[in-house]
Amino acid sequence: MRSFLLKHFSLVVSSVNALVVIPVLVLAAIAFTRGDRQVAASDTPGAVTASGAIAIELGDLYVKPGRIEIAAEAQVRLVVTNRGSARHDLKLKGTTGTQMLDPGKSETIEFGPFHQAAQAWCTVAGHKQAGMVLDIAIKGDLNASKPATAPVKAVAAAAGDAVIDPNATPPAGWKPFDARLAPAPGGAEHKLAFEANETLIEVAPGVTQEMWTFNGQVPGPILRGKVGDIFTVTLTNKGKIGHSIDFHASKVAWNDEMRTINAGESLVYQFQAKSAGAFM
Repeated sequence: MRSFLLKHFSLVVSSVNALVVIPVLVLAAIAFTRGDRQVAASDTPGAVTASGAIAIELGDLYVKPGRIEIAAEAQVRLVVTNRGSARHDLKLKGTTGTQMLDPGKSETIEFGPFHQAAQAWCTVAGHKQAGMVLDIAIKGDLNASKPATAPVKAVAAAAGDAVIDPNATPPAGWKPFDARLAPAPGGAEHKLAFEANETLIEVAPGVTQEMWTFNGQVPGPILRGKVGDIFTVTLTNKGKIGHSIDFHASKVAWNDEMRTINAGESLVYQFQAKSAGAFM
């Protein structure tokens, strides 16, 4: 929603799971060993044999190559290197694989034997959905381009699922969120500090949920200013997992100010407001 506000605008910051998804076209060669010699996949077409060590590169929201082909019943050895600026891992079916790798670190892992196509992905929240997936295809399998999936079945509610009572009332002392817009602050530069965290919040009477919060609230704080103002926000990750933030009113590098930071880390996100409007 973009509402023209005569050189006034609001920046509404909300907690988000995955901020920016950048489609990446990957044109990659698969390298593997044959004895003591590195051989490019273009030199040796077909499935990678069990003795081959395949080089896998992890970057910020990509896996390269994104697909490998192996012989049925074969095991595969992967040399996984994190070339990104954030921590990543690679786990088969999201469970077994590398540890969480710091930028520049590598780990060798073995998977298999494989009886059907499968997938491995980065388990950092949102990274699989952003495209950090490795498809493992079986040579000669007509369905090799698609990992095997179980038939879709109706799933009954689990015993631990929340039960919401529409007739329940909030506890004593509960106050609704004050949605009134506070007056815009003065000055041409606005310095703010945000703390990202996972916070247990009551989302309905008697029902709590762990939410991704900024300064302990959902949605996050509201930023107000004028076109031309400078906003300098110090983001600190007080949580247990990686967090990031994306001000849609800003035009900055997605892999710099918008990057994911690990628990305990901080970054400075600075931008100039160049367009009037309300930004979520």
